[in-house]
Order: sequence, then structure tokens, then C-alpha cells
Amino acid sequence: MVRKSKKLLESFDEAYDFALDRLSVRDYSAKDMEGKLRERSCPSALIPQVIAKLLEYKFIDEERYGQRVYEYWLSKKFYGRQHLRMTLMKKKVSTELISGLVKQLTYEEEAKRAGAYTDGNLPKLRKKYGAETQKILGAVARGLSSRGFGTEIISAMLERIKSAD
Repeated sequence: MVRKSKKLLESFDEAYDFALDRLSVRDYSAKDMEGKLRERSCPSALIPQVIAKLLEYKFIDEERYGQRVYEYWLSKKFYGRQHLRMTLMKKKVSTELISGLVKQLTYEEEAKRAGAYTDGNLPKLRKKYGAETQKILGAVARGLSSRGFGTEIISAMLERIKSAD
């Protein structure tokens, strides 16, 4: 596969057209778009002007972008609040929006997600460890923790497993 060479952006019009082309494919945050413009060696003086115009015409909308990242994340069934926070940070969503989006995830929804992960993996873990309850509990706790669930949720899932045995 032959890669196109990256054309350097030298004028405002070139940079703005490039940004519109990128935005026609998918949404970007202002920081992401700034990074894309820097990759193309756009003059530093032009970047704020391009971003300001994109924001003015609502081609870049931080709230819409954050909400779309959140909605996409919801389709991932076995992840918790901390994973959501890290995903939003990686996508360069503003910190104010991150706190609001993380609050949208209720405790009940997070517990439901943790329960689905636990229920899905418990049969495999029981087969692997047999009657060794401590090893099963450890494996479940590690799995939940690595998927961004907090200690309160993990404790609730471990209690649920203990009470079922």
C-alpha cells in the first residue's frame, strides 16, 4: 500500500480545509485537532485561528464529542468508572466534561456491569480453580480492578460470590 505524503499546511485556508476534511470523517476535540494541525507543520500562529473558527461554527463541539465518546464507551459491557475516566482523558476531553460524564454512570449501572463480568467469568474460574474459593475471589478482584471498577463494587461482587457458595 502506498502512503500519501503529508502535505504541509502553510496558509489559513489550507489548514482550515484540512481540519474540515478531518471532521468530515469523525469528531475531534479541540486538542486533538490542534495535534493534527501540528503534525502537518501548520504555523503555530494559525492553529488558534483555525480552532477558533471551527468552534465558532460548531464544527468542533466539546460537549457533543464527549457525549459520543461516552456513548461508545457504554457499548463496552464489562468496564467501570475508572476505565471511563481514562478513556475520556485519552480522547482529550476537557476535565470539566469528564467529571460530568462520569457522574452520568450510576452506581447501579456500574454494579450491573461488574455483575455481568463476574457472572460471565465465574464458570471458567470455578473450572480452573475448583473448590479454591480464595483463588477464585482473587481472580475476580483482579479482573474487576483491571477493568476500572472501584473497591466498593469489587467488595460487593466478592460478597455476592461468598454468599452464593
